[in-house]
Amino acid sequence: MISGAVAKRYARALFEVAEQKGKLEEVEKDLTAMLGVLNEHPDLRKLLAHPGLHAEEKKEQMKLIFSGKWTEETENFIFLLIDRRREQVLEQVVEEYTKLANQGRGIADAIVTTAQPLSKEDENEIAQRFGKVLSKQLRITNVVDKNILGGIVVRIGDRVYDGSIAGKLKRFKQQLQNS
Repeated sequence: MISGAVAKRYARALFEVAEQKGKLEEVEKDLTAMLGVLNEHPDLRKLLAHPGLHAEEKKEQMKLIFSGKWTEETENFIFLLIDRRREQVLEQVVEEYTKLANQGRGIADAIVTTAQPLSKEDENEIAQRFGKVLSKQLRITNVVDKNILGGIVVRIGDRVYDGSIAGKLKRFKQQLQNS
């Protein structure tokens, strides 16, 4: 829980700097790309988390890998995390930063679960309809799950709109049990 609060503070600080400099998009892309590299290379993640390595060594390794591939704001922020030994909250910071950046841009991320992949037209229609309801622009991520049988489940933040056949059957079963 404490690391969540720490991540939110760091994300808020980074967001404010990026917003001031007009670099919300660039910083978000930097952070996402860096997380991708860390996920692809577990040894690099271990190196970054290693308590025996000095901060200067970690920063030097990060410079070798990411130099010229990220903004000055991102580099300064990552080095600040390293200096303060907060590397373990990096993923949470990226998640919180993305939420803040999306709020600032009026964008919401939606995870749409379907039994079959959505076409671009279907994605656009879903984004348009739910976007009107929420007064936000939606970014759709389609997840295919055959277990829902049909229909869709839309998750936007902590809201879930379940229009799946499996969800309807479950609700029907509960109604039968309750009566």
